[in-house]
Amino acid sequence: MVEPGEKYALDITVKPPWPSGRVRLSTGVPEQPEDEVDFRVRWERLTFRCEPRKVPRVRTERFQVKATPEWRGEQPAGSIQSVESSTPGVRAHIEEARGEAYVIVEIDPECPAPYSSFYVIKVRTDDSGAREVTLPIEFAF
Repeated sequence: MVEPGEKYALDITVKPPWPSGRVRLSTGVPEQPEDEVDFRVRWERLTFRCEPRKVPRVRTERFQVKATPEWRGEQPAGSIQSVESSTPGVRAHIEEARGEAYVIVEIDPECPAPYSSFYVIKVRTDDSGAREVTLPIEFAF
């Protein structure tokens, strides 16, 4: 039963082709027994797991982050073609080990922490579902 005036979270599970649309809900409230909710699907084919997860704001030496690609979906994983940082003092390159490609991001000690909470690295792939994605490098506050 939905209590009028209360806020609720709603999880919606969908399958490919990742539709967006409306969901009809049964509220249990006599004054409005049904309601509709709009939803949009945001599905990312490629995300990254960063180690370490956050960069310290104060550093005395060059700091390195290893970003491991995590491909989603039933299609075979694509490959990373190039990486680019537009921030001076932040460099990114691709390394391969045991048949896997990783993005390595190096941050100079004199590079200031970003105004927002992260720097962004552009990653280009050969995958049609993720031609260009962003890799956020998050800073600790």
